[in-house]
Amino acid sequence: MNPEVKFKTEDYKYYNRAVGVIKKDDKFLILNIDKDSHYHIPGGHIEIGEESIVAVAREIKEELGYTVKEAKLFCV
Repeated sequence: MNPEVKFKTEDYKYYNRAVGVIKKDDKFLILNIDKDSHYHIPGGHIEIGEESIVAVAREIKEELGYTVKEAKLFCV
C-alpha cells in the first residue's frame, strides 16, 4: 500500500507546502539557491493551523524580504 498522505512517524514525514507564483511584465520568478542544479518557486511549509495564503506571504517575506500585498488561491 502506498498512501498519498503521510504523517510523521519513525519512517517518514509529511509536509504541506504552499508556493507563490509571482508574475511581472509577462515574466515569472523562479529561484536558484546556492547555484544548485534545480530551480523552485518561492514558498515553503504550512504551519499547523495556518492558512495557505498566509503561509505563502510569510515564506516570501522570509526568503525574499518582500511583503505580499495581494494574493489569490490558484489551486490545491
